[in-house]
Amino acid sequence: IWGLALLGVLFKLAFAHRFEALSLVTYLTMGWLSLIVIYQLVTRLEAGGVTLLAIGGVVYTLGVIFYASKRIRFGHAIWHAFVLGGSACHFMAIYLYV
Repeated sequence: IWGLALLGVLFKLAFAHRFEALSLVTYLTMGWLSLIVIYQLVTRLEAGGVTLLAIGGVVYTLGVIFYASKRIRFGHAIWHAFVLGGSACHFMAIYLYV
């Protein structure tokens, strides 16, 4: 995942705002790559922890609607609220279950 992050940084430096849709798809893909280890999560983490992680991922993903929309007023700020919500879910999963 860190290799993908580094490639993303280099891509953004080279192409800045030329491929916004591709960048967005890449961000979402990287976020959901955790599904690769879903079996390990489900077998080692209580159901509440897995649920909080899933809810956090869904909240992050739903926020993308506001991030990507140019027509929604304050969409970028609303997206940040969704990021905070997703982060809070992930924090609570770690705090309560790890």
